[in-house]
Amino acid sequence: LLAKQYEAPPENAVTVKATGYQWYWGYTYPDHGGFEVISNMLPEAEAIRRGEPGQLGVDNRMVVPAGVPLRIQTTGS
Repeated sequence: LLAKQYEAPPENAVTVKATGYQWYWGYTYPDHGGFEVISNMLPEAEAIRRGEPGQLGVDNRMVVPAGVPLRIQTTGS
């Protein structure tokens, strides 16, 4: 995987800009109008109630189409 990150994505790749903030993530989709989805971590009890591991459950997940190549730009705020 480390070597593959240096390969150029195909022209039809969907671009997702993932921005890490101190306690949450923001996902921006520049190819689709530039809208942003904010993903906050759920309280541990809520994550477990939803059947997710504690400290990994979020209220809004990053969503991408299946079977389509991705161009992920990761940055920190």
